[in-house]
Order: sequence, then structure tokens, then C-alpha cells
Amino acid sequence: MDIFPATAPLRLRDIPRLFIRSVQQWSLHRASSKGAALALYTIFSLAPMLILVIAVAGVFFGEEAVQAELVGQLRDLMGQRGAEVIQIVLASAHESGASGLAALISIGVLLFSATTAFNELKTSLDDLWEVPADASAGIKGMVRARLQAFGLILVLAFFLLVSLSVNAGLAAARRYYGEIWNHSTFAWVAELFSNLFSFAVVTALFAAVYKLLPSIRLPWREVIPGAVITALLFIVGKWGIGLYLSRDAVASAYGAAGSVIALLLWIFYSSQVFFFGAVLTHQYSSLRQARARDLDAPAAETAMADTQAHEPAAAPVPVHAATPVAVEPVVGPLPATAATTTVPEDEQIETPPKQAVLLDPARAPTVPPAPKQPS
Repeated sequence: MDIFPATAPLRLRDIPRLFIRSVQQWSLHRASSKGAALALYTIFSLAPMLILVIAVAGVFFGEEAVQAELVGQLRDLMGQRGAEVIQIVLASAHESGASGLAALISIGVLLFSATTAFNELKTSLDDLWEVPADASAGIKGMVRARLQAFGLILVLAFFLLVSLSVNAGLAAARRYYGEIWNHSTFAWVAELFSNLFSFAVVTALFAAVYKLLPSIRLPWREVIPGAVITALLFIVGKWGIGLYLSRDAVASAYGAAGSVIALLLWIFYSSQVFFFGAVLTHQYSSLRQARARDLDAPAAETAMADTQAHEPAAAPVPVHAATPVAVEPVVGPLPATAATTTVPEDEQIETPPKQAVLLDPARAPTVPPAPKQPS
């Protein structure tokens, strides 16, 4: 069971400080460079990652239905050009077949490649959250990181499966009721519910990554606010980047590589939003802990003062008068404290005799005569 430090809610005046510190830390840790590296890793991991997601979700709905739903959702997120790249990648991946040992090697390479982007994401999050280097890093740490990345791929497949179920239910209702569905109030409510559900799915996905992927653990109450803000920025930015990618500026500038460049731009923007949300989550947790310490300090001082006030005073130590002790006089010669040492005659040092000092009568002090007694 994880034990988290005490935290306290933030005040309204702490919110501007939260965003200012988040922007400073986002710039200090060079999140833009991390986003560029993540975009490159994602391009190489895109095909194996999508294949795993489709394979897991396809068990319930079939691979073709899952692939069509995935491409449709990615088209809504990154535009037509990005979705075209996804379709080409998936078609090329399904055409290449292997068997036997080659199939096993392909599966190993597939798993390693699919978890590469998430491993890079974990490294970036640890740096943004200022996590110290793990002393147990090595083969064990690398295997653990890959397993965590694979677990997040399964989480991604689960969210895709849930979204696919909701969209399939709405599509079935739309086909069953026909024109009645399109002109009813329930259709408007269902569409609003679908949008809110999509927002909740994106928020839950960000929260799961912030909670599970880094090397440190934060409580859900500190992860969810950052995930909500990240999802809002992601949806707002989706419209802007989609509007930019829908124009022909990218295609005319890069030619045949325009679709790939459009996908890279979308991944780069999404990574910037994701990293800013990660920094915001970390700063939110730090400010809550600092707020708790500020509240606990006066309370601790007050409790100490109350404890000292209610403690009974110490009893005074009685001072007793000294009792006189009778000392008996010593009668007789004192005991010798040291042995007598006899010095030989040849080693004795002769001391010159003392001479009397005669005073000069003239210099002798004059003593005044004593006064006479009256007769």
C-alpha cells in the first residue's frame, strides 16, 4: 500500500502561481526537445503499437471493425492526412506475413518496438518530475519499464474497446429509429453524452499514464486535476492543429511527404500538451504538500504551547541545612608523609653562612621619644 505525504487544498490565489511555475519548469526541462524526440520514437513505434491494440480489441469486435473505428477516431483527432498515414501503415503491416521462427522473431521485435515510445515517455516524465536515477537500473529496470509500457498499451486497447462499444450502441440506435432519432431531443442528449464520454476517456487515459508510468507514485486526487486540464488543452488544440493540417500548405510545402509531416506535427503538438500537463500535475502536488506544511507548522506550535501550559509545575527541591561535623584534635606527632632521603657527604652542597646586615646609624630610622608621664 502506497503511503503519500499529507496535502492540503490550494487557495484561489495559488492558481496563478501554479501556472507560472508550470511554465517555468516546462521551459527549464526543455519539454519542446523531449516532444521532438517522442514524435520520432512514435513514428517508429506506430505500426507495432496499433497492431497490438487492434489485436487485443479485435477479440471482441473483430479486427476490421476495430481498425475502421480506430482510423475514424484518429481522423477526428489529426485530420484526413494523418489518418491516411495510419491506413497505409496498417495495410503494409498486414501484407507482410511470416511463419515459424521468423514469426517468433517478428513478435519479439513487435513487442520491443511497440514499447519504445512508452519507454521514452517514461524517461521524459521522470526528468520532468525530477525523479532521481534508480539505483536498481539495469536489465531488471529495463524489463520492468518494458512491462509497464506494454501494460499501458493494454490500457489504450481497453479505452478503445469502451469507446467502440459506445459508438456502436449509438450507431445501432440511429439505424433503428431512423429519422425519428435525428429529430428527437434524445438524439441531442445522446450526442452530448457521446462528447462528454469521449472527453472522459481522454482524461482517464492521461490520468492512467500520469499515475502508472513514472517511477514515483502520486495519489489520484493529485493526478486527476492535471489530467482534466491536459484533456481540455488537447481538445482545444485539436481544433487548431486540425484546421492547420486541413489546408494545403503542408502538402504543397513537403509534397509526397506532406501526410507524414502532418502526422509528425500532430504528435509533436500532442506531446507538448502532454508534457505541460505532466509538469502541471507535479507542481500541483508540490504546492499541496507545501500548503499542508504551512498549515501544520502553527498547529504544531499551538499544540506544544498547550501541552506545556497544562503540564503540572515541578515540585521545588528542598534545601537542607548542613549538619556540623565535630573534628577531633590530633594529639601527638604528625605521621610522616614521605620517606627521609640521606644525601652522601661528597654530594652535599655547602651553603654559605648568613652574614648579619649592619645598618648605618646615620641611616637608621629615628624613633621619637615617648612622652613623659605627669608626676
